[in-house]
Amino acid sequence: MSTLKDATQRCMQLFAAVDHKSHAEPGEQSDGKVPDSLEDEYDRFKVWSGNLGAQQKGHASLDWRLQDAETMSSSILKLLKILIDHLENSKPEIWHIGKTLAC
Repeated sequence: MSTLKDATQRCMQLFAAVDHKSHAEPGEQSDGKVPDSLEDEYDRFKVWSGNLGAQQKGHASLDWRLQDAETMSSSILKLLKILIDHLENSKPEIWHIGKTLAC
């Protein structure tokens, strides 16, 4: 995952995995609902990525606009990787399906 676009798309996949998980696996307890706070964070992330063009191609992309600002680009990429790590590891009973999604 070397671009901001790739890292952003991975975060979107992980957030979306929770939205699509509507039932518990055998032996797990779940009411089939995603916590409101997680849905709120997903909504905020979508707004953030949309406003900055984090998933865009070409000159509209965040990668393009930060190509001469390596410190800023690497800082954002580092934060996205931390978010990915937290999403993948915070709730194994919910997130295990997200780990199978490809970047």
